[in-house]
Formats: sequence, structure tokens, C-alpha cells
Amino acid sequence: PSTSMVCKKSNLNRKKCGGIMAAKEIVAVPTLLALLLWANAAAAYVSESQKLGAEKAFDEPIFPLRTDRETIPCRSLNHKVAPDADVVLPDFDVLFSRIASVSPLARQVLERKSGGFDAVDEEKEPFQWKKEMHKKRLVHQISKIDSFQGKPAPLLRLRSHLKGPLQSRGERFSQLVTDFDLRSKWDPNIAENYPLYEPPIMSAVDDAMLHRFGETRRFGIGYVRTKQTVVSPREQLTMCGVQDFPATSSGDVDGASLIWGVEVEDDQIHLFPEGERLLRSRSHLFSVALVPRGEDEFDVEYVIQIEVGKFPAWLTGPVVTETLKGLFRFGDSYFKGGLDGGELAQHLANEREATLANNQAILIPP
Repeated sequence: PSTSMVCKKSNLNRKKCGGIMAAKEIVAVPTLLALLLWANAAAAYVSESQKLGAEKAFDEPIFPLRTDRETIPCRSLNHKVAPDADVVLPDFDVLFSRIASVSPLARQVLERKSGGFDAVDEEKEPFQWKKEMHKKRLVHQISKIDSFQGKPAPLLRLRSHLKGPLQSRGERFSQLVTDFDLRSKWDPNIAENYPLYEPPIMSAVDDAMLHRFGETRRFGIGYVRTKQTVVSPREQLTMCGVQDFPATSSGDVDGASLIWGVEVEDDQIHLFPEGERLLRSRSHLFSVALVPRGEDEFDVEYVIQIEVGKFPAWLTGPVVTETLKGLFRFGDSYFKGGLDGGELAQHLANEREATLANNQAILIPP
């Protein structure tokens, strides 16, 4: 993004950078002229704001200052929180530019390109990574940057190649992290993991993104608590989303997805569920890029920088890396099961039946 731009945002009268006029200013203009002006201004804004991975991506905050914030009304998914809340949205240009600058596969997804890891140019990365190559292993590359952006935690990046069905791939991979039953099969430290808030209509998130970052499949705020082990429990309050990128032209790759997440800021702690507050861990940056490599194969790039409260930074990297290896081992069998009658295959079959039933109901007159 152009980090020199400052957008004043509000839900009722959204003025966009790059010359886009507010709705009340367009009312007096003849319809055709208004559409032309809007289209030209929007095109300029999109062109300017999609300079993904710019050097200054980390100079601007992910969550804007209070005067520039935009919120989205959300409903509660859990009895432990208020029935509804206005959730502060991140600056999506800053968020996705940060992700694109540390994840070449995410950049591919955002730019609607194809090729997977074969098309990644390692020489063009803006940051210096320490890399371990394991060509014959499931996780074939592990990279890190210690104390990235001055934070007391390493930035980690794991790469793998998996086999599994295309249907709902991004959503299903995200549930390996957000669904307690699935996550407990690979993460021995998880004690609680459940959603708190989501918008009533997912398209409202696309509207906030100006429809520039794929289609929002999932969006919301969730809560995580770890078990008491040799260290005390930690908790997190995280905003996450899943963006799907279906093909819009013959040259686009079909079926790519981007899962993303960021820790909710301290001034939003009223969104925490009721109960005693614990030491807090923070995901400064989180993304999973999924790029198809064939009908039933895909590349995965998992990026995370998590600061575990009062936990030694030098130990965080190895612990998180080993835990994520467990995720990939479970994910490998889980997605393969989608091809040969496993748990995922049954879920996808149920999903198809539900979609067919809904479509038929729409066609039947009341």
C-alpha cells in the first residue's frame, strides 16, 4: 500500500483515498457521470493500494488510530460474551502487505498468480531468512527470522505439499486451527478454542475490503486457552479470516485460499469472554497460503510470529515449530482422507447435500 495515505473511515460516510467521493457528494451528480467518476477513482485506488509487500508495510499499524477506525457489527456465538459488538477492523492494505512481504505464496494468491513453490524466486525476498531444507520430509523447508521487527519472538515459515480435494479447502484447513476437536488431535496443549463473534453477513467484510482481496469465506474473533503444564496457561483473543480466490479469468489459478489472523488490541479486551484473565500470548502475524498444483494437490506456506507471554524467545521457535509439524502430519492424513472415504470425505459429502437441498428449496415456490 501507499503508507503515506491516510483514510478517514466511518460506517455511515466512507471517504476513500485516491479521490473517491463520499456517497452524499455523488447524489447531486447525474447517474452516468457519477458512475464514470466512481469507476476511475476506484481503479486508481485499487492500483495504488495493491502494491503488496512494499518496504514500508511495517511502518503503519495494522489497526488504525482511533480517529481512523472502521467497525463492523458482529453477533455473539458464545454465551460467555455480550450478544453483539462493534468489532474494529484492521487496515487490510497494511495487513495483506505485511503478509505478502514475508510469504511469497501469499503474494501469489493475492496477485492471482499460479505456479506454487516452483514459481517462487528466493532471491527477491525483502528479508533475510535462516533456512533449513528437508526435501524428503513432509515439511520440506523451515525458515525463521529471529526477533523480527524487534518483537521478542521469531517469525517462522513452514512449507509443505499436501494432497486433498479442492472443495472448501481453505475453510477446512482453517478449521484444523480453529475447531477444538480437530486441533486437539495435533496440539496437546490446547485447553479451549472457540469462536466468539462473527458478522451476520460475510459480504459486509468484502465491502470493507472494497472487494479487492478475494471472497471472504470466514471472518470472526475467537478465543484460545492453553493447558497448565510446566508453564502456566496462556490465552489469546484473535481476529481471523479465510479469503477464497476463485478464478475470474482464464489466466487465474482456481481454488487458491489465504487464511490470516492477528491479535486483537488491548483496547478491545471487552471482547474477551467472562472469567479470570490470564497471561496473554500474541500472534503478531499469521497466515496460511494454499495454492493448487493440480486437481488434488496443493502447496502450503504457514507463517506465524507468536509471542508467548513471559516465555523465553529462544525457546519459542523450537516449541512452535515442533507443534506445527504435528499440524502438518495430522493435516496430511486428514486431507488424504478427503480422497479415500475418510472423515473429510464424509463432511464434504454432507456439505454438497446441504447445498443441493438449499438450491432446490430456492427453486420451489412457497
